[in-house]
Amino acid sequence: MDKILDYESKAMSSSLIRHDFFNCCFFHILMLLNLILMPLFAGIFLCFVDRTKIYFIRNFSLFFSLFILNICFSFVLFFDPTVSTFQFLEKYNWFDSINVNFVLGLDGLALLMIQLTAFLIPTCILLC
Repeated sequence: MDKILDYESKAMSSSLIRHDFFNCCFFHILMLLNLILMPLFAGIFLCFVDRTKIYFIRNFSLFFSLFILNICFSFVLFFDPTVSTFQFLEKYNWFDSINVNFVLGLDGLALLMIQLTAFLIPTCILLC
């Protein structure tokens, strides 16, 4: 019985350490919003690049997709599977007068889908 309680306390303390590190570092500032906006801005930038510069377009796309994959991998490192609520919450007030908010968060299934997408994009760029 003591071994079970000891294991639970160690797991609890390790998850607290992970979340304390996540909350104290600069990582969590706007990361979900950046995960949405960075591919959008990269795509808009590539719309203005000459079509004959295929190697630049491919390398630029690969760089940004690997950068996004790195961000997604860091979400996995800081994700706590013992919590059943949304994690990495970001809340933005749009219109206070009518109480309109924009809220982003991750749960386990969303994290899996984001990881799958972030892994497939560089793979497709390399294979084309």
